[in-house]
Amino acid sequence: MTSGSFDCLTPYFSFLLSCGGAAFTLLRARRRAKFTAPARLLLFGFLFWGVISLYGVFTCLDTSTSAASQIMASPSKERRPAARQTAPSAKDAASAVKPATLPRVSYRAMSFYYSWYGNPRVDGKYIHWNHKVLVAGGKSFPGGGDIGADFYPQLGAYRCGMVLVGTLLRSDSCASILKILRRNGAVAVVFVCSTLQARGLLVVFRLQRQNFYSAQRTMYRVLLGTTVETYVASSNDPATIRAHMRMHREAGIGVMVLSWWGRDDFVRTSLDFSSGGSKTDFNMRKIMDIATEYGIKVAFHVEPYEGRSAQSIADDAKYIQLEYGEHPALFRHVDRNDADSRGRPVLFFYDSYKLGESEWAKVFDRNGAFSVRGKPWDVVAIGHIVNAGDAAAIRRAGLDGFYTYFATDGFTYGSSTGNWNTFHEEAVRHGLLFIPSVGPGYADMRIRPFNRANQRSREGGAYYRRMMQAAISSRADYITITSFNEWHEGTQIEPAVRKRVEQTATGGVFQYQDYGDKDPSYYLQLTRELLRGWVPEDFNL
Repeated sequence: MTSGSFDCLTPYFSFLLSCGGAAFTLLRARRRAKFTAPARLLLFGFLFWGVISLYGVFTCLDTSTSAASQIMASPSKERRPAARQTAPSAKDAASAVKPATLPRVSYRAMSFYYSWYGNPRVDGKYIHWNHKVLVAGGKSFPGGGDIGADFYPQLGAYRCGMVLVGTLLRSDSCASILKILRRNGAVAVVFVCSTLQARGLLVVFRLQRQNFYSAQRTMYRVLLGTTVETYVASSNDPATIRAHMRMHREAGIGVMVLSWWGRDDFVRTSLDFSSGGSKTDFNMRKIMDIATEYGIKVAFHVEPYEGRSAQSIADDAKYIQLEYGEHPALFRHVDRNDADSRGRPVLFFYDSYKLGESEWAKVFDRNGAFSVRGKPWDVVAIGHIVNAGDAAAIRRAGLDGFYTYFATDGFTYGSSTGNWNTFHEEAVRHGLLFIPSVGPGYADMRIRPFNRANQRSREGGAYYRRMMQAAISSRADYITITSFNEWHEGTQIEPAVRKRVEQTATGGVFQYQDYGDKDPSYYLQLTRELLRGWVPEDFNL
């Protein structure tokens, strides 16, 4: 039985309880030979509660079995992609579970994807949702409804049922009940107290994108004096991974560039915010297996983990080839000079400027001390442009290209869209790849309250359109999107929802940003529209 099935026991027992309450009310009225108005109101409450509980049982069961895995597998037939990319092989198609249809994607479009999130239900504790405020003495967010981000994920809110009607037999804590319900997402609460001696309380409230059975559990826990938890998604949950794969198909993105903190990142990571490790390598094979079902490819985003050096990078390249080299989801860039006709795996190196040019040359120059060139574990190495001289340094060190990453236009020389045509010309001149990074906006004030100058409004999608157009105009080889789900920096295109939360650390109520009058999936839809305008041949039959 799945965890979702256990959760569905709540509305089931709620239904039985409501039936018992209704039967007790009728029996009591029969014994007294009098059916008073309060008794009728109480009976109505029990019956109405029973109907909604029954609805909750069916809705919950339907959600737990199909919400995140409703559309799986790779398309039955993909067009051969343009040069410099690899299409899913026949082996991929044969091993995938095939749905009726899946949206087409471009393998020239890539998203930066973060698999470092965890919650108590799946991982035993919150991981990364409990990000610290990055100032001296900054506290960590608790996670749940109060996370280290300016937006709140749709997958973090519960997914079914919108209305709950319930009858409670205590009303001495109306004010505290109201406060807790509102804090946990209730947008409308109405109390109707009967004149029964037991002072029955009829509670009716609507939750925005919240789960029906969780709403009922909220009421029970309020009466018992316990706390109410709102769980955000876990990167280690197959249902979450499948939902994200489906979103990539909807957005037209064919390649996920996964944040990777090294071979033993489960026990050591330089971004361990009291989280116990982000598990990016631990999750890698699970993500790649599910990616294969959907025809999505995976590249590596090698982060500046503690101790990153020329030797460790060479070892990383060998490890990735040995551990994942034969996996059908591994993305390979095909160059006419490659000895392997399948091409080489693509590794992006974030903050590559932190390692000296001579160190990189030890790995990617043919005469380097730890050179991978010409070896079975050779890779396509993409350096990170931040400063004006980085492109030349990356070229001299023997890497294969450069990317810009940051979603804030003007934040660095590399992320300034006005420089992108120059980058492309330099790349072509030296036979390198130029891969610009575009984003829908930038918002990280919850974790970096000092960073106001680099915030970028989404402008209802206009900012994203301008960055994407600049990337297209630069005649880029690939375009990367920053990001699919970097929630801490507010660059995500993953669906977000409106939410208010009572802040644990600082007090007061925080209103998360959202996508305004747009649908939560707006940026997935907009991404597909923009990519289709760039490479229509990848989307047209």
